[in-house]
Amino acid sequence: MKFFSYRFQPFVDSTQSSTRDINVILILPTDAEWSITVSGKRYLRVVAENIITVIYDGQCRLCQASINWLQLKCEITAHSFYEINPADFQLTLEECKRQVIAIKGDQIYKGADAVAVLLKHRGNTVMASLLKASGPLGRSGYRWVANHRNSVPVRLLTRLLGRLS
Repeated sequence: MKFFSYRFQPFVDSTQSSTRDINVILILPTDAEWSITVSGKRYLRVVAENIITVIYDGQCRLCQASINWLQLKCEITAHSFYEINPADFQLTLEECKRQVIAIKGDQIYKGADAVAVLLKHRGNTVMASLLKASGPLGRSGYRWVANHRNSVPVRLLTRLLGRLS
């Protein structure tokens, strides 16, 4: 368990130009994600450092197969961007439609960088290092796969990941 203390000012009285501070003390398990939202504004987001939150296209078969494959060896929290409000994660819907997102602690990784972080988290450090070291080539490859989900190579990769899951 971890203890968190946080102070925020969710209530503003515009006639008196004053705020009311609220002190919150939370006792939370270390393997979860929690947030406090007041009137649609997120004031506190606590994320366990060993869990990565993944935001992906829940209608993409490759994305679904990849999430299942990841979850075989590591713990992640996966959300289809169709089922969440991206603003809750400081993201736009357009960002989520364009690429997979991995959130680890306070860091947000997108596209090929997210894939490299997820591969490393799963224990595939060699593949993660190669993807990261490839730089622009890896990012171009990611964009090609994302834009050609119905191509033969991507369908084969999807089928392979499905069998490995």
